[in-house]
Amino acid sequence: MGLRSMTVHRYEEIRRRLAEGRSLREIARALGCSRRTVREVRDGERRSPDAPSRRPIRCGCRRSTGRR
Repeated sequence: MGLRSMTVHRYEEIRRRLAEGRSLREIARALGCSRRTVREVRDGERRSPDAPSRRPIRCGCRRSTGRR
């Protein structure tokens, strides 16, 4: 299978089918993605593409340590 981007629709569809109690294999086959992808969504390892990133925003300023 080739690389496919995770869309918001696909992510929400996986979550919906998991809530219905469908199996990983059934969801993966129906949506054309891997069982690993479905498992990552189920376990919270993969977030929705529209979710904000977890990385903190840096201001670009440097702290003075008093050393050179």
